[in-house]
Amino acid sequence: MSIRIPNFANEKVIDENGYFTPVWAQLFQQLLTQLVTNYNDEGLLVPNQTTTNISYLTDATKSNGAFLQNSDTGDLLFNVAGTWKTVTLT
Repeated sequence: MSIRIPNFANEKVIDENGYFTPVWAQLFQQLLTQLVTNYNDEGLLVPNQTTTNISYLTDATKSNGAFLQNSDTGDLLFNVAGTWKTVTLT
């Protein structure tokens, strides 16, 4: 699973009839779909990455403070100062 939050679209927002333009309608539809799918009453759905992909996530500036689930092992991981740490529950 990957979370796909849309980027800003530098396009006209409202058409001549007062409706969202197709670009903005799609942006909002994608945003709302992701929010409903990943942030719902059942809880926050944590992004999944394979062990291989996690090994490439080494940029401490971008990854510091991030959390994800290893899809190969099921482990929950947090990035602390550029190092992925496994969360241990007892």
